[in-house]
Formats: sequence, structure tokens, C-alpha cells
Amino acid sequence: MSPTRRLLLKKILVRLAFGIAALATLTVLFFAEERWRGRRTWEAYRLAAEARGEKIWLPDYYPADVPAADNYAANPFIEAVFQKGADAQTPPPMLPSLTGEKKKRPSLGNINTGTRPDLQEWRDFLGGEKASPGSSPAQDVLAWLATEAPALQHLREAGARRRCHFPTAWEKGYSTMLPHLPALTTCSVLFRLSVSANLAAGQPAPAASEVGHLFRLHTALCSEPSIIAGLVSNTVLENAIGAIQEGLASGQWTEADLREFEKQLEATNLLADFRRAMGTERGAFNTEAVRMASMSGRELREFWEAAQLGSLKVAYLPSGWIWQNMVKANEYYDSVLAPYRPTEAGEPEFIPARPSADSWIRAHLGTSGFQSAYYFLLNALLPATDTCEANFLTVQTRVLQARLGCALERYRKAKGLFPEKLESLVPEFLAAVPKDICDGQPMRYRRTEDGGYLLWSVAMNRKDDGGNAGAPDVRRPEQPDWLWRMPGPVADR
Repeated sequence: MSPTRRLLLKKILVRLAFGIAALATLTVLFFAEERWRGRRTWEAYRLAAEARGEKIWLPDYYPADVPAADNYAANPFIEAVFQKGADAQTPPPMLPSLTGEKKKRPSLGNINTGTRPDLQEWRDFLGGEKASPGSSPAQDVLAWLATEAPALQHLREAGARRRCHFPTAWEKGYSTMLPHLPALTTCSVLFRLSVSANLAAGQPAPAASEVGHLFRLHTALCSEPSIIAGLVSNTVLENAIGAIQEGLASGQWTEADLREFEKQLEATNLLADFRRAMGTERGAFNTEAVRMASMSGRELREFWEAAQLGSLKVAYLPSGWIWQNMVKANEYYDSVLAPYRPTEAGEPEFIPARPSADSWIRAHLGTSGFQSAYYFLLNALLPATDTCEANFLTVQTRVLQARLGCALERYRKAKGLFPEKLESLVPEFLAAVPKDICDGQPMRYRRTEDGGYLLWSVAMNRKDDGGNAGAPDVRRPEQPDWLWRMPGPVADR
């Protein structure tokens, strides 16, 4: 190579090295500046949020320790569930599995249509070939529950304990094991089935007792700092409400039963439960995001992949962007929770419609490729909140409808028929007519030709569709109205 070419090559290499060094320096400065800017923005938000009393960290929601003698969860079944969960063994002990069967699990009924569990289908599903000759489906289901589901008895015996603390390792964040949630969901199904079988067998007293155990299970799960636990708790509560509806339809609840159900329902507050559930979700997000911001690139990539949050190479993004995501996520949670906050007058009378998570993201963050990368955490985690909110509002509606159902039944027992208007219940049977949580108007009501009635909420579209719930397979957030259907009085009422 000639001296001239060697000199030219040397100059090129020097300039290239200088360019690489300059680029590396600019990259380091960019990452440092983004970290400083993001951290400063987050600290400003954090101080303001804590000054106004916001709980923004998951440990703020950890349940207090409870003495075993007063702990609903301190029973052999729950302890065994957590031990088996740690060992990754299924199904849980003392509880048969209702999933993975060759046959589809029968329905527990539908509050919209007023249908109840089909005990013949349930007997066949649970092992109809073992049924006793001449026995009824209700008797066979009760016999199966007594022998195959001893977990229910452990929960019954623990029911008198006032407080609850499950041995959940919440300090593990998103990797926390929650083996009790599917197990207790199954228990709620079996309690609901027990109510139906007892009613069919002409045994309303034990049926009413099982409804009480469903309420106790619901309140136990409410103490868990997790939105998933909140959704499971709602499932348990809906099973209790479906059981109440079934007993109302058959006219088997006593005056004492109805008053006790009303007491339990009046103490139930799904708006407060939603505040807690979303607060724990915010706390978990913040706690995990802070941990992510301190991870190395490899640790962050492994965490992201383990959480199955997508294929985005977050390891190569500035950690300062995580702090910026935290700010915007908390602003979003603030917007979601704002309508749910109590006022001096008490709980809000209704929850207005709000933009979906996707709409909020588009309005506040944009949709460009750069913005999608910049707010990678929000795009992955926020949209699920819409379905969760619809779930809580649906179950709160069911609580109000069940309260009305109990009052209407007490009215019918006293007067011989259901009233023409809900206002007739006040003040003898009800202090005030509950308002539809979706629009703040009194719950809609009309008597039907068979002597029964319909109650309905305007649901998520905030529009009165005249008591139309839509097709049976329509998801609850898209249902036109949320119905409570009660047939006319039966002869043996």
C-alpha cells in the first residue's frame, strides 16, 4: 500500500473512531439525561400524590397479621392448598377438580334469565353412574359433596372467625403464587351447588346457611391486595346472589333469611372494593417498575419475557423511560379512580362513562411508533382495566338488585303480590329505592304478565334498552341492560 493510501486510511480510521466515541458519549449522555429527567418527573408526582394521601405502593395494602384463633385462613384446607401450591401439585387436597373433565361443566344458572343449576346435569357430571337407586339428583349431589369435598366443612368451621390473612408472599411481586384463588373459586361453585341441591330437597335452612358461607368467603378474599383476588371475590359474591335469586323464585326463604341477606348485601360495597383493587394494581405496577428501573439489560429482558408482556427489546431502552411510564400510568389510575372517590355525602350515586384505556392512551400519549416504544409499559398493561371495571359495576348492580329482590319478596309475603312501583317498598320494606350505579336513576322495574317482575340496569352503555340483555353469549360489558328476572309466585309460596 502506498504511503498516500496508508495516510488516507489512517485519517478515515481516526475519524471513524472519533465518530464512534462521540456516538457512545452522546448515547451515555442521552441515557443519563433521560434517567435524570424521568426520575425527577416521577419524584414530583410521587411527592404530590403522597401529600394528598394516595397509597401508591403495594406494601401499603398488605393485610395485617391475624392471630390464628381469629384467622379464617388458618384452617387445614387453606394451609394444605398453599403447601401444594408451593410444591406445584394439583388438584388441591380435600377438593375435587371441576376442570379438565371430558364433559363440559354444567352451568350454575343465569341471573339475567333467572335460570338455576340443572341438578340432573350436575349429578351426571359429578359421577351419575354412582348414584343411589331411587335417589333424586338433589340427594345424590348432596351425598357427593359430603364425601368428595371435605374442604367445604373446613371453611364452614372457620366461618365464625372475624378476620382473614392468607399466607401469600406478596413481597415477590408479579411472581407471587396464588394457589388459593382457583381453589376457593371451586369452593364457591360447590357452595352454590349445595344451595341449589338443598332447596330442591326441601331444606331451605341449610341452603341459607350455605349462602352465608359464600358471603364469608367473599369478604375473606376482599382482604387480598390483588385485582385478580378482587375478581375472584366478585365471582364468589355472584354465586351467593344467584343462590338468593333461586330461593326467591321458589319462595323458600323465611323472613329471617331475607333480612339476613339484606344485612349482608347492605354491608357489601363494590365501589370500595374497586378502589382497593385498582389501588393494589397501581401499587404492584409502581413497585415492579422501580425494580425494573434498577435492573441490568439482561435482567430486564428476562423479566419482560418471563412476564409474557411481549417481544419488545426493553433491555435496550433508557431506564428513564420506565419512570416516565410510571408517571403516566399513575395519572391514568387517578383518572379511573376519580369517579369512585367518596364525598362528604358518602359513596357516589353513579359512575359516569369514561374513555376506554386505549382511547385514553391515544388522547394523552399518541399512537406513533416512537410513542408506542416510549410508553411500552402502558401499552402492555393498561387496557385490561376496562374489563375489570365492567366486572365490578356488574356485581355492584347485582348487589342492589338482590337487595331489592329481598325487599320485594317481603312485600309480597305481606301484601300477596308484588308492587306496581318500587316506591311502594319505602319506608316499610326499604329505606330508599337503590339507584342504578350506571346512571344514578332508580333501578328500572316492571311487573310481568305472570305476576313476576323484571329489574334492570342501563349497564355500560348508560342507555335504557327496556330490559333487553341481548343474546345469551354477549359479554357483560357489551350487554344492553343487566337484568334480574323473577317469575310469578308459585303455588307453594
